[in-house]
Amino acid sequence: MNIAVLECEYISDSPVSAAGGYTELFAKLLSLHTEGRSMQLTTFEAHQGQLPAGVEDWDAYLITGSYAGVYEGLPWINELSEFTRRAYEAGVPLIGICFGHQLLAHALGGTVEKATVGWGLGVMETAISRHYSWMGPEEELNTAALIYMHQDQVTSLPESATAFASTKICPYAGFTLGPKAVALQGHPEFTPQLTERLIHELWDRFPEQQAKAALASLSQATEAQATEAQATEAQATDHARVAGWIARFLQSAAQGV
Repeated sequence: MNIAVLECEYISDSPVSAAGGYTELFAKLLSLHTEGRSMQLTTFEAHQGQLPAGVEDWDAYLITGSYAGVYEGLPWINELSEFTRRAYEAGVPLIGICFGHQLLAHALGGTVEKATVGWGLGVMETAISRHYSWMGPEEELNTAALIYMHQDQVTSLPESATAFASTKICPYAGFTLGPKAVALQGHPEFTPQLTERLIHELWDRFPEQQAKAALASLSQATEAQATEAQATEAQATDHARVAGWIARFLQSAAQGV
């Protein structure tokens, strides 16, 4: 399966990040799941105006995070929004993560705004209110711990969207658009270590106490993932579980199941 990753930002200030780009992060994430290991990911730097020639040239599209706001009216965002609408109308499977989640809502009739509650930052519990077959055998679980880093959020969904996840500050932390699109506000591709580094790099953007609390949650997640025994006692992230969601969704959507 050939997936185009529409990158919407360099992860760090430099195009060359110590963690690699978003495509590398998602390749590592998908490799945690059997079906994801056979997926081939190709980068398009959407934030530099680079998009595929045709919406049906690829089996699926994955839209990444960004420091930009979807409402800013930047030319590349307008072009990406139009491309996303055409891909959706053509029935090509779509995954949106963080900014990509917001862009799916924005492009298809929803509303995205800077959240009055401030930043969602660090490891946060995500309530799962609706279950899908692509969630696999874990679908009876009603929560997932994910890493978040966002100040904007979806405040109204497109008419055709169905919410399935929320956090204490974000009511639309996950939604679907029929059987062909899934959007998540969280960052399953981020590791605690990468997120800690980004918080330190972007320290001036965050309220100090919130940044410190986020770092504490990430430190706890790192410790929890050290051994399975510790994972039952502290808050580990569910990135591997969500890797399965994404891989199974892409496979089933591409097959029309």
